[in-house]
Amino acid sequence: GNINQHSVKIKLKDKADLIKIDPHYIESFFNTGIAGQLVFREVTGGTRPAVDYTAIKSLQIPLPPIETQRRIAAEVKRRMDRAQQLEREAALQLQEAKKQAEAMILGGDGHFDRKRQSRVPDMQRAHEQEQAAG
Repeated sequence: GNINQHSVKIKLKDKADLIKIDPHYIESFFNTGIAGQLVFREVTGGTRPAVDYTAIKSLQIPLPPIETQRRIAAEVKRRMDRAQQLEREAALQLQEAKKQAEAMILGGDGHFDRKRQSRVPDMQRAHEQEQAAG
């Protein structure tokens, strides 16, 4: 049913044209670019675009046999789970890389060392002297 113009709850039937429907397959379909394009064609409203209930109800969703739907839904879930796992691993690696960069910048132990702070201007002066001499 229509919750409001910008939020719709979709209630599935068990079958359509004698083909059983897997709700996870439908979810997978709605998360594809194809579904996005189909829905985008039905958008109404200028300042606050929306898709009305009638437009959603008229969408034609490809329905393969139930076993194919289940296979597709399972593969999509497997890939999404893997993508989420990789995102978590990447976030941990990024966090570790930041810690290591901070430790290299601030000193081996990660604490600010005033002696090391003075090295940057000294190194810069030495570089400038080399450039002037050369």
